[in-house]
Amino acid sequence: MVLLAGCGSSKPAFCSHVSELESSLKALGSLNAQSGVSGLETALAKVNSSAKAVVSSAKSEFPTQSAAIEKSVSAVDVTVKELSSATSTEARSAAIAKLPTEVSAVEKAFSEFSNATKSACK
Repeated sequence: MVLLAGCGSSKPAFCSHVSELESSLKALGSLNAQSGVSGLETALAKVNSSAKAVVSSAKSEFPTQSAAIEKSVSAVDVTVKELSSATSTEARSAAIAKLPTEVSAVEKAFSEFSNATKSACK
């Protein structure tokens, strides 16, 4: 009988990180106009932290899906920084206009990652 290291009943570390990222994405998605830029920045900080944990723990096993999460979260982060530093209404409007598409990209990347890792996290 051959035993494989890492096999057994315990789940990979990224499984718990998937749940954390899912929760932080739900919080990001539930923001409204009253949340303001600071609320968006706080929610995004949680998404960034959770995404980094997912990517770090799963990059070697799921490099394509991890890279997609990393890239999409980075795009949202850049836009939020643009929004928080915008000095004109036009610049703020341009940044705000990009966010729905970018957040959708994060959700899509997460969904693809979640589907790819589902069997490992049962």
